[in-house]
Amino acid sequence: MLRASAPDKDDLRAAAQQILSMLFDIIAGYGVVGDKAIDAGRYVRSTLHGFVSLELVGGFGLPRALDRSFGQLVSAIDHALASW
Repeated sequence: MLRASAPDKDDLRAAAQQILSMLFDIIAGYGVVGDKAIDAGRYVRSTLHGFVSLELVGGFGLPRALDRSFGQLVSAIDHALASW
């Protein structure tokens, strides 16, 4: 989901729409809707993407369990959405 799917790729567009629908449902649970939900969705997506991308290329070299750091990241996302 690095870029929006091409209009002629119905299967990819449908899969992306399902993921976006789930994301916006979660964000709506925080009371964030409309244009603010788009901003919040971009925040969540870019935050998770950045962490996963760094993990995939071995970008975390400090001696702390990644699961602990990821848990902190999820907690921070929760806190941010709760106060969006």
